[in-house]
Amino acid sequence: MLRSLFSAVSGLQAHQEMMDVIGNDIANVNTTGYKSNNTIFQDLLSQTLSGATAPGNPAAGVNPSQIGLGVRVIGTSSDFTQGTSEQTGRNLDLSIQGDGMFIGESNGQTLYTRAGSLQVDANGNLSTPDGMLIQGWQANAAGVVNSSGPLTNIQLFAGAPIAATPTTSISVDGNIGDVVPAGSNAPSTTLATAYDHLGAVHSLKLVFDPGSTLAANGKPVVTVSAYLDGSATPADTITGVTFDTSGASANPSTLSLANSAAALGTTGLTLDLTAVTAAAIPANSGPTIQATAQNGAPTGVLQTFDFSSDGTINGVYSNGTHQALGRIALASFSNPAGLERAGDTAFRATSDSGLPQVGAAGTGGRGQLSPGTLEMSNVDLAKEFTKLIEAQRGFEANGKVITSSDQLLQTLINLKQ
Repeated sequence: MLRSLFSAVSGLQAHQEMMDVIGNDIANVNTTGYKSNNTIFQDLLSQTLSGATAPGNPAAGVNPSQIGLGVRVIGTSSDFTQGTSEQTGRNLDLSIQGDGMFIGESNGQTLYTRAGSLQVDANGNLSTPDGMLIQGWQANAAGVVNSSGPLTNIQLFAGAPIAATPTTSISVDGNIGDVVPAGSNAPSTTLATAYDHLGAVHSLKLVFDPGSTLAANGKPVVTVSAYLDGSATPADTITGVTFDTSGASANPSTLSLANSAAALGTTGLTLDLTAVTAAAIPANSGPTIQATAQNGAPTGVLQTFDFSSDGTINGVYSNGTHQALGRIALASFSNPAGLERAGDTAFRATSDSGLPQVGAAGTGGRGQLSPGTLEMSNVDLAKEFTKLIEAQRGFEANGKVITSSDQLLQTLINLKQ
């Protein structure tokens, strides 16, 4: 009788712990990146009244006779299934689509989380709202990220400067005209912008002169001159530029403006004529040469940034330059259920979780990042309410066993009177 009493007490305690787990899950139904828990029960060692005997002749075998001594909660199991992604539109919100966890440093310990609501603190550190520093790889001055290097804090400084990019290529397109008769077309002129190695802007006037000489195919032989910053003397003059029979392809298609490059302090400056043609000009029209693009930029400062699905952080500068600032690292585990909860929706690695496999998003089986979204809690309220009913009924039933045992003991005591 006392055995049933103690078994029922253990049942009350176990179902109370189950209620605690369910209550915590329900409390975190709206917690970003939260993973729900399941309660695992195990029966306690049974008391053996008689052991088993083997079958003999002529007696049959006898099964063991045992009475259980109750139940206990052996542990909980975390459910790491993917939570629903919610659109937030905030560029610092990230969700992981697939396997993997963000890596953070907090008070000298490494933690892992699925909660991707990030911020940039006063020191430029990319971090979680509770101050955990997000780990990854910082880009070098040229915007190159070494994803195989050691992890470090990622820092993003608004207003951080970027060096000027000197102009090394200028693209030109348009039609200089199909010269018939020779020399009937006037020179075509266009203005281009170029930047030197310090980011200073310069004006480059480009003149395309068909001259009076025709190639054997009847196309003009063009002289190209480059005048820097309003000078009356060309810095570069290239002669003998020809076109194919259709007039669609210049030869050579790129020209080296060596003297202009030297004046700008650059390693080289080329003129791209790929889009220049020498075709018939419609009546009442003229040549249409124009500079369309150049690859230089002045000095600038970081204005904003965004994230790519592979975790790359792309900086946008005031001079129009786009350059990588860093890349967020992810960690995956062979047994994520073996991770230990550390509070604040973070986990610690344990001997049962396995070592973290660190790498970039989209590699090694790790999921990709979805900017502007957050992973919501994977708590299923329908399941939790069902388990809540089970826990309540289990608690009530064990309470009934205690009540019945008490009545039996009272009856036994009354026999003495």
